[in-house]
Amino acid sequence: MTQPEQSPAETEPVLQGPGPEGELRRDEPSADRARGRPSGEARKPIRVSASASLKEDDGDADDGAPLCDPVIVSDAFSLYYGSTVGVEDITMDICPCSATAIIGPSGCGKSTFLRSINRMNDLVPSARAEGRLVVSGVNVYDKRVNLVNLRQQVGMVFQRPNPFPKSIFDNIAFGPRLQGIRRRGDLEELVEQCLRDAALWDEVKDDLRKSALALSGGQQQRLCIARALATRPRVLLMDEPCSALDPIATGRIEELIGQLKPDYTIVIVTHNMQQAARVSDRTAFFCLGKLIEYGLTRQVFTNPHEEETENYITGRFG
Repeated sequence: MTQPEQSPAETEPVLQGPGPEGELRRDEPSADRARGRPSGEARKPIRVSASASLKEDDGDADDGAPLCDPVIVSDAFSLYYGSTVGVEDITMDICPCSATAIIGPSGCGKSTFLRSINRMNDLVPSARAEGRLVVSGVNVYDKRVNLVNLRQQVGMVFQRPNPFPKSIFDNIAFGPRLQGIRRRGDLEELVEQCLRDAALWDEVKDDLRKSALALSGGQQQRLCIARALATRPRVLLMDEPCSALDPIATGRIEELIGQLKPDYTIVIVTHNMQQAARVSDRTAFFCLGKLIEYGLTRQVFTNPHEEETENYITGRFG
C-alpha cells in the first residue's frame, strides 16, 4: 500500500513498537497542522475540536459541545482504491470518552473511513492514503507504525459477530496472551472484568468453557465487544454492530455503548438514524465519499446546516 509522503517535520520515528503497557508512542503534531478545509472551498464542515465547537453562527454552539483534546484527528484525509474514491478530504476531530456516529447512504464511505482508523484497509492491495489520520498524537499512516500495537489500542467490532471457534474464556484471553499475560489468576480476573464491562458475565459465568459458537447472536456480539476490550484499547470502532441482531439484542448493545462511553472513545457506523440519535454525542454525515456535516447529534438531526443533511434525515434520498 502506498504511504503518504512525510514532511521534514515528521521524519523522526513515530512508533518503534509497543510502549509501556501497550500504549502508543507518540510524536508531537506539527504546529502548522491544517485546522479545516482550504478557504476557497464552498463548504466547510463543522468540526468539534479543542479550539472550536460549532460554526460561529450556530445558536447551539455552547449547548453541550465540550472543548476537548481530540483522540482522533483527521486532516484532509483521503483513501482511494486504485482510481476509485473511498473517502476524500475528511477533516474532523473526535473527542475522547464519547460516542460519534457516522451516518449516510450505502457506499458513501462510512466503513472505509472507520477501517482507515486502524488500517484495516491495508488488506486491499490497491488502497492508498493521502493526508493525515492521527490517533493519540500518532499519524497512523506513518510507515514506521507498528500495526499490532495500533490495533491493540484501536479495537474493532464488525457487522456480524465473529467469535473464534474456542471457549468463551479463550476468546477473551486470546489478546492478553499475545500481550504476554500468562498467569492464570491474572487471566481469570481480566476475563471476568471484560465480560462484566460487556454486560455478559451474569449470563455466561457458569459456562466459560462452553464454545462461544453456542451463544445467541446478541451474546456473540457482546462477547466480541468483551474480546476487543481485553487488550485495553483507547478507541473502539463499531461497524454496524446491530445490523444482524433482533430488537432485544440491539437494545442491549445500545445500552452497553452508553455504559462504555465514560471510559472509551467509540466510533459507530450505522444505517439506523434513530440508533445514531439514541447512542451518539456527535454525528457525522457522509455522502459520496465526503464529509457533509459534523456536529452535536441534536443539532445535526434537528437543525442541520447543510441541505443534503436535511434531505437525507427527512428521507428524501438514501
